[in-house]
Amino acid sequence: MASKMGLSGFLKAMAPDLGLALRRFPVAVAIAAIFTLLHLFNLNDAMALNSEQALRLSVCLGCGFLWAFAAGLYCERLTMTWASRLGIVAAGLALIALAFWLSVALALQPYILGLALFICVGLAPYLGDWRRPVNAAFWQFNHRLWLGAGLALVGAVLFAGGLSAIIETIELLFDADFPSETHEKIWTVGLGFVAPVNWLTLAPDAFDDKVEEGEQSDFTARAIATIVKYILAPLLLVYTAILYAYAVKIAIDGALPKGRVGPLVLGYGAVGTLSVLLAYPVRTHGGPLVAALWRHWFWLTLVPAALLFLAAYQRIAQYGLTDDRYLVVLFGVWLVSLSVIYLILRTDRDLRTAPLVLALLLAISSVGPWGALGLSVASQKGELTQILVSEGRLVDGRITSGADKPLSQTALQRIRSIVAYLRRQGQIAALRPLFAGAESDPFAE
Repeated sequence: MASKMGLSGFLKAMAPDLGLALRRFPVAVAIAAIFTLLHLFNLNDAMALNSEQALRLSVCLGCGFLWAFAAGLYCERLTMTWASRLGIVAAGLALIALAFWLSVALALQPYILGLALFICVGLAPYLGDWRRPVNAAFWQFNHRLWLGAGLALVGAVLFAGGLSAIIETIELLFDADFPSETHEKIWTVGLGFVAPVNWLTLAPDAFDDKVEEGEQSDFTARAIATIVKYILAPLLLVYTAILYAYAVKIAIDGALPKGRVGPLVLGYGAVGTLSVLLAYPVRTHGGPLVAALWRHWFWLTLVPAALLFLAAYQRIAQYGLTDDRYLVVLFGVWLVSLSVIYLILRTDRDLRTAPLVLALLLAISSVGPWGALGLSVASQKGELTQILVSEGRLVDGRITSGADKPLSQTALQRIRSIVAYLRRQGQIAALRPLFAGAESDPFAE
């Protein structure tokens, strides 16, 4: 069974069962093969793609793989026919390809979409029925799924590392001379094909197996329970006390939190929420700290979330919105949303809620004028407009030369920063209207 882990699972991670993966997820295997061939034979150069286009194509294939995997699990759980499965997978792939094709017009942020799809892999089999409790089965499935992902990665690293070591040994002992790109190609096969196919092979095929509650007998589940009980729960509660003390300090001082608080709270919230999910089987048998973490975590995050919003506001007010700051704010919204769902609405603690809300927020923010890139570009362009107006370089929405008055050094540095950001995001064309009709219009050709 693909759901079993242990020595047999580790051995499968070392040498993937391609036949099993093809039978369950043929489209995902095909995408992994295309990705590997693309980089193995430098097909990007053959298609005359520049580095940005090649990276975008690779990310598109990665998103396609995750969609094919997640959709395959969803359809398998609902025992759909193969025609229905292929139709659902193909429809999703078509939408992903269209989004990447129109990525500039749609203000697509590919890595955010990829993260949403990555989360959906563990959710997919349990999206069909919200009327019955599935916490125990959902926990067990994801335990096996992500353990399989870890084993697949270890197997791929051992595969590629072992081959690289063999080549190095042959070159050393026999004065052989392999092409310089040999190691790169080996790691491309290992991480681009062996690892994902291993993961597909090890994906659980039992969706209704339930984790036992209380003391754990399974080795990996017992190890997780031990880490949560003796490491994560104590450290998170201590960290919570520190953040609350800091909140009291800035309230007394009447100051805003430091800008670096945002990333700290982001990591704290992510690890804490993951710890709560991991604590499910031992929530009543893991001791007082685990019980306190399970019962009180989400309302405890309200004050740290407020610190996160204040820190993000300070940075945005100074330097405008960027996609990174957008995600920090989005993460705060996620924490507050979970508090509302679990506390104010007093719904049952469904383990699917936290990853589902996060995946939905990420998917919504990955595209469109409301998304991370769309709002960030609008913010940066608005700030640039304000700078140009204050410097007397913008009249009726058009840039003027202002030859008699040079730009201030502060304005020049900020303008360069904004232009560099827009260029990195592939959104430099957003500045086109500012140069319309100008003699030195850089967009003229």
